[in-house]
This record gives sequence, structure tokens and C-alpha cells, in this order.
Amino acid sequence: MEEQQLDELFTVPVGLQLVDNLYGFKVYSSDRLVNAFLKGIQSSSTGSAVYKQIASLVKSKKIMPVYQVRGILKFLRHKMFGNPEDKSILGFYHMDVKRIYIMIDNNISIFGLVNNNEIASTTIHECQHLFADINRNKFISIFKDELYRYYASIFSRIFSLNTIPKKEIQALIMFISTFEGERLSNVRGKLNKYHKHLITLKKYSSLSDQNFRMKVEETLFIITLFVNSFDSFVRRYREFLSILGPLNRSYIDAFGKPNLHTTVYQELISLSEVICVLSEIKPGHPKIRKVFSSFT
Repeated sequence: MEEQQLDELFTVPVGLQLVDNLYGFKVYSSDRLVNAFLKGIQSSSTGSAVYKQIASLVKSKKIMPVYQVRGILKFLRHKMFGNPEDKSILGFYHMDVKRIYIMIDNNISIFGLVNNNEIASTTIHECQHLFADINRNKFISIFKDELYRYYASIFSRIFSLNTIPKKEIQALIMFISTFEGERLSNVRGKLNKYHKHLITLKKYSSLSDQNFRMKVEETLFIITLFVNSFDSFVRRYREFLSILGPLNRSYIDAFGKPNLHTTVYQELISLSEVICVLSEIKPGHPKIRKVFSSFT
């Protein structure tokens, strides 16, 4: 995959202006940066088909290409000595302001080189979160078959289901959809309801009562841990592979290809994360393009 240098990117840290302050997290941008970002999307094989829709979202400030720092020295310091967690964020959707931020600092090399396909892929990924939040019902309607295949596989694998109970899986999908756009602090109050939904799968499972209950408790514990203490969750991630492993393998079951793009866990409370991964596995999928046409 070819890397292309956008001349504006390496000089932009000098001319940036503060464009947003998210609870103390400041981000910076400029017209030159926006133009370079759009040029990259347009010239990429991944994003060119939806360039017009992305350009419209940029114009309405639903998408903002930004830096975390401004100034060449601060940029170099960030690239060489910055916190690895800060540098790993390529882009994110902020539900409070209904806006996507593409972190240019973390998408370019220290020499100013950027892979346009990777920036386009990140942008398309985050647009699925945006669309699911602002138009949840239409999102579910568009992707109902994909979501059913994925979640039927997950719960069948985790709970060793002998048959796939369509009604119960669809009810779980609708319940999980209620987490979309929720603050993490509100997740805890929903875990009792999650428990009730999972228990409905017991009569289809080949697990013993005790083992089934343990799987349910472990699933809910994982959600509680990554909501309350993400650092602890990351440290203990490998302890939970009996639950998290099926989240990964279900991408092959549902979409025919492995997920090589994200670390799985969000799928337990985010339908849109599943479709974000689909957008990276199959960026030209007609339903992904339908999302973009639905923005306009």
C-alpha cells in the first residue's frame, strides 16, 4: 500500500488554531490541514467513493482533522516521547458533541508521511459510530442481517448453544442498541437487564447450570471492568479469552474475514463497533456506502 506525503501536514503544526476544548482536552486545526485531509481522502482507494459525503461532513464540522499539539518541537516531542496510549488513538467519535476527531499527530510519521488509505479507513470507521448514535433505528434497519449473523455467532460460541434462538438473539441486539451513545457511567445500571437477557439463552445451551451461570457472570464482569477500570481490564485481558475469543472468531463466521484491525471488547455493548470493523474488513460494502448516502 503506497504512502503519499501531503505537503501541508508537516508544516501545519506551525499555523494551527484552537478549534475545540473537550473538558480540558484541546485540539487544533487549520484550513490548510482540512484541505490536506480532504485531498488525502479523495486520492485514497479506500475513501474516494465516499469523498463527497465526507467533505460534506467536514464542512458541517461533523468531522474534524486535528492535532493534539501545535508547533514543530511539541509535535516531535509527542512523536518521540509521548504517552503510548495517547499516540495510539487514530480517531474517535465524541458523543456529547456528535463529532468525529481524526488525530493527525497519530496518523503521520515523524517525517510527515501519511498513508491516505489508513486515514480514510479510520474516518469511515468512526462515521459508523456517528450514524448509529444520531440515527439508531435506521442504522439497525440497514445492518439487521449483519448484526444478527454476528451476535448469533457470539452468543452461540460463548454459551455453547445447541440451536440459535432467533427471537432471543434479536431481543439481545435491540437491548445492546440501548447502550449506543450512552455515557459509560450509565452502563452499570443496565447490567441487571443484560443478565435477564442472557439467562433466556440457558434452555438452548449444552452447558451445565453452573457453567452457564459462570459464563454469564464473567461476561458481565468484563463489561464492568472495562467501564470502571480500563487499565485493569487491559492488564487482565488474556484472562478473559473464553469470552473475548468468540468476539474475534465471530467476524469470520459473520463476514468471512478475520478482524485484524481492532482489539475486541466493545462489541459487548456497541452494535456500531461491529459495523465499524465490517467497514475496515470490507470498505466497499454496499451497506457501508448506504450509510454515507443517508447522511445527506
